[in-house]
Amino acid sequence: MKNLVFVMLLMLACTLYGQTMQGIYSIGGDSADFDDLDDAITALHAASITGNVYLNLNPGTYTGPYIIENLNTSGHTLYISSGMYSSSEVVFTNHAATSQDNYIILIKNSSNIRIDDFDFAPTGQYSRSIVVSGDSNDITISNNRFFNSGTSTSNNESLYFSSDGTNDADDVLIQFNQFFGGSYHVQINSTNYNNNFSNWTIQANVHVGGYQGISLTRCSNITLDSNTMSEVNYGISLTSVSGSLLIKRNRLNTWASGLRVTGYSTSSTPATPNIFNNIIRADGTNWYSGSSAVAATGLVISQS
Repeated sequence: MKNLVFVMLLMLACTLYGQTMQGIYSIGGDSADFDDLDDAITALHAASITGNVYLNLNPGTYTGPYIIENLNTSGHTLYISSGMYSSSEVVFTNHAATSQDNYIILIKNSSNIRIDDFDFAPTGQYSRSIVVSGDSNDITISNNRFFNSGTSTSNNESLYFSSDGTNDADDVLIQFNQFFGGSYHVQINSTNYNNNFSNWTIQANVHVGGYQGISLTRCSNITLDSNTMSEVNYGISLTSVSGSLLIKRNRLNTWASGLRVTGYSTSSTPATPNIFNNIIRADGTNWYSGSSAVAATGLVISQS
């Protein structure tokens, strides 16, 4: 039955848009081009994308999950944004998330996507906001607010990047976002020793509360610039890093750990990490697991 409905939606999309899409489309509300983001995604999969596509969401609450999987943008860019509205007017949630669909938006094996200027407010035990999986490159996430009340150290990540075998996400830009509470705000979960999440820039984000601000594993050519963290248990953690590394102008006010770089490869070029002009404070209280005292660390760097 589900397959039949999906085929009917594809046929409708093809009829409406003549199998090509480009330009600006409105989502939600009266006189919009699509009732919901799901309908627009279905049309995109059915169409030939012949130029940049702008999906502008009107004010309202949008309930996921939404799945963008194996989307061929033909080298063009898909922009999903609140358009002329503020992030507080366009809210994403996913009340019925489970361990199998723990995301509001899933981007899988799809590239050239921008997500801009929304509020994400997941609820319940499974409360990831955006999951990026597999070979998904040139992803930008900017100007959003991520609210998370989860208290577990897993299943509550705001931005969760996972590999699919050897496939991973390259050319990622995360900037001007605000993160509140939850577990990891930005996390790479690498499941393959051959993964190399490369060419990432994370800059000018604000992190308040939560288990950890940024945790990246098996990555290269990383820039972390001008991020601010307060009352997070762990600040920034990079594991198995290679290539260029630039960490500057971050302000980390943490409980247990500020900045930790472990397993930096000296065989890469350049072989010296550039870390400067950061302000780091670790209080020495393991706030996340019950306010017990811990041996606080401000800055740790080790080479592989």
